[in-house]
Amino acid sequence: MQRILSELPTFRAVAQTQSVSGAARKLRLTKSAVSQSLQRLENALGVRLFHRSTRGVRLTEAGAHFASQIESPYQALAAAGETLRDADQGPCGVLRLTTSEVLFEWLLLPVIAQLQARAPKLRIELDLNNLFVDIVMEGFDAGIRLDEAVGAEMIGRRIAGPQPCAVVAAPAYLDTAPPPPQRPDDLTAHRCIGWSIRNRLVPWEFGAPGAVRAIDLTPALTLSTHAACIAAAKAGMGIAYAVPRAQVATALASGALVELLPGQAALLPPLMVYYASRRHLPKKVEALVAELVAFCGKDNPMLSVT
Repeated sequence: MQRILSELPTFRAVAQTQSVSGAARKLRLTKSAVSQSLQRLENALGVRLFHRSTRGVRLTEAGAHFASQIESPYQALAAAGETLRDADQGPCGVLRLTTSEVLFEWLLLPVIAQLQARAPKLRIELDLNNLFVDIVMEGFDAGIRLDEAVGAEMIGRRIAGPQPCAVVAAPAYLDTAPPPPQRPDDLTAHRCIGWSIRNRLVPWEFGAPGAVRAIDLTPALTLSTHAACIAAAKAGMGIAYAVPRAQVATALASGALVELLPGQAALLPPLMVYYASRRHLPKKVEALVAELVAFCGKDNPMLSVT
């Protein structure tokens, strides 16, 4: 049993990176040491955990099952250790987070600044990914996503209620464009700026909950990040769909952007911070949750916790 336990960090690193060399860099070991560790673990278990080829490694069916089985207790042990280390010195170490790029500027950036001001020993690694991330398998401490994207096996804490989206354009565009749209279908007469994630357009949705419908648009300009879409709208290149409205609140207040079809864009699901287990929750995650709740519920009145 001791031999198996001693090889688990190497196994997890290879399983997560799908690469012996990647695991070696992560663990600061030689590739030979990583390969030998895997061999010892396979010998101890009596099963083949990885398929190996000149292009890399991938988990066998047995290896994938083993990885899923050990992850929860491994995370519990790591969290318990961090709880002990945190007891006397507050939040410290590395806090690994994942969220979508649209949440970074208006939500995570000010929250992280405040968190690090309160906990100067805390280092933060932030992954911006518009697709859902399995925080257990990817080794993250927590994630921030829409409610509908959080897996049922995760522990989720609602930090903000449903958020409205917004249709926006710059005054410079509206000065030369067709008449402003009065209803969503009127958008087809305008130059619209589409946001694409992995070659799939993010739909422009309108209506109240239970009666939401998407408008079939052919964008004049399609961009791969939400920030680029908003920048293009500010430059007068067309109409953009802000996800959520809070993303453009400052630009609307300054007049850089004008809201069209107010109150007609759909609501996004509530915002959630999620993590693997509430048992032995490290102080760094507790601190993150506290800052998120404070920011959304108090410091940012455009958001609401419901």
